[in-house]
Amino acid sequence: MVGAVEGGKDSLKVGLEIHQQAGSPGESKLFCRCPADIIERQPDITVTRRLRASAGETGVVDAAAAAEARKAKRYTYHAFNDGTCLVELDEEPPSPVNAEVIKTAAMVAKACGSTVLPMMQFMRKTIVDGSAVSGFQRTGLFAIGGIIPEVAPPVRLQTICIEEDSAKIVARTPEEDIYNLSRNGIPLIEIATEPDITSASQAQEVAAALGLLLRSTKRVKRGLGTIRQDLNVSVPGGTRVEIKGAQDLRMIATLIENEAERQRSLIVLASKLRQVEVGDIIDVTEAFHLSTVSFIKSALARGDCAVGVKVSGFAGVLGTELVRGYRVGSELADLARSAGFGGLIHSDEDLKKYGVGKEDLSHAFSLGEKDAFLLLIGDSARIQVLLEDAILPRLRQFAVGVPKEVRKANPDGTTSFLRPMPGAARMYPETDVPIVAIDVSAVEAPKLFSEQVRDMQLSGISEDQAKQLVREGIIFDEYLEKYPSLEPSFIATAVLTYGKEIQARYKKEIDHIALLEPLFAAVMRNQIPRSAVFEILVEIAEGKAAIGNLDYSRYAPISDEELRAAIRSAMAELPDAKPSVIMGKVMAKARGKAEGKRVMELIERERSMI
Repeated sequence: MVGAVEGGKDSLKVGLEIHQQAGSPGESKLFCRCPADIIERQPDITVTRRLRASAGETGVVDAAAAAEARKAKRYTYHAFNDGTCLVELDEEPPSPVNAEVIKTAAMVAKACGSTVLPMMQFMRKTIVDGSAVSGFQRTGLFAIGGIIPEVAPPVRLQTICIEEDSAKIVARTPEEDIYNLSRNGIPLIEIATEPDITSASQAQEVAAALGLLLRSTKRVKRGLGTIRQDLNVSVPGGTRVEIKGAQDLRMIATLIENEAERQRSLIVLASKLRQVEVGDIIDVTEAFHLSTVSFIKSALARGDCAVGVKVSGFAGVLGTELVRGYRVGSELADLARSAGFGGLIHSDEDLKKYGVGKEDLSHAFSLGEKDAFLLLIGDSARIQVLLEDAILPRLRQFAVGVPKEVRKANPDGTTSFLRPMPGAARMYPETDVPIVAIDVSAVEAPKLFSEQVRDMQLSGISEDQAKQLVREGIIFDEYLEKYPSLEPSFIATAVLTYGKEIQARYKKEIDHIALLEPLFAAVMRNQIPRSAVFEILVEIAEGKAAIGNLDYSRYAPISDEELRAAIRSAMAELPDAKPSVIMGKVMAKARGKAEGKRVMELIERERSMI
């Protein structure tokens, strides 16, 4: 989807694409009835395929698909008897679309005031990177227009789509990619904004707001990898560049700032280069014959070659920094890595690490004082194709400006080349899926963030707790219905803080949410006091107890009479002590068996009687 415009008066234009996995654990995929859950274990079935790019409905082969096909990779898929079927393996037609996903998309559309289309035609979107066995992804346009609620200044929506997730990468090598097929087909809600965002911080805020909106439906998945953001970024004089796969919300601003800086640096570079003159492709293997560097010796021993080109007037340019730690040479190395090479060697590097002198290579390439070279080590024919198809065109592009391309989000906030920008040729109708008639008249918009916070506060919790519960997508009403006699503030505190506190104090990881329900039930039955819940979680985290065989009698509440006796004993031992000191001494003995609030009430009562 288009998410940023080229040029413009503003300093920055950004559009977002949010991809959110829909459904709850156990629900089905989009076009089959397999569970929409990722399976992490050894596969039951392994399938190997090779993919090729073919012409779409317009008779044109998409540029991005053609670039992927030239890699000639092998793709291996891990399939599972209980999580994949012949639909994912492209061996049988898809089943009818999952109607529950349509309801989820309708809730989002109504919350944004989008126009839901009366019919949905699923399209095949070519993705010949091996992430789908079929070589395409099914996408249906569901709604258009609208405005993200509770966001200022307003940010318009472009489209809301329903699509299927691709397979999950397991491993990559230059010759083979391995995918986990259980993710393929999990339903996605895709939301694309117009290019109304004008700063990196605003983009991060908008992404957070869209995440809250999706979670407000209470019909989407949570956790790492269930939501992904693609960023479309352009600066004046630049062009739209798409950054794929930003999973960490906190990194969005950094990714955008770095991409904007990269584009501005490329624009400045282009203004200094009238043209880039590239020499003939030549073999310079002889210059490396005396190298003692292990990877070079191994490569030459198996018959690989060193092949490269001279670039006139380019001395010093390859080492020019575009973004901190990322140089012009890095742009070209990205292209090499995307084709399965480890990188490339160029004249602005310290060539001693390759066991070769700069003079030797300067002589081999016939370099002048202002010239540069770059080379790759590997199969000569593969290098020739890579240079002619990708690296030489990119070198010439440096004199033009910013190339329109798709880049990958890196964990450090930089980006690297992924593939050329795809065009309209990648889309064509999916003839195996009937056109879906859409009727969402019975679907209601979800309550927005502010409404949910206000409703939660009515139960008696603080505004901060309510906001945090909504942000984390916790369905607090279910706790209140199940445990009506427990104080809402106690439930909220336990849900929001106990796991973090155990991590901070005891350095132990624990999924406390899953363990709270039986403990809340025990408090309801008066088997344990509220204070015991945290103590029990600590013991479970330290491996001293298990939820399935807890002896609740160990935590049975101490009676008021026993507490009074302990208080009197402490007061007799420390007659001048403050109430807080008495409290600490009593609680040390009654840890997990008495409520602090009740102990303090009894202390004050005993003191008043003196």
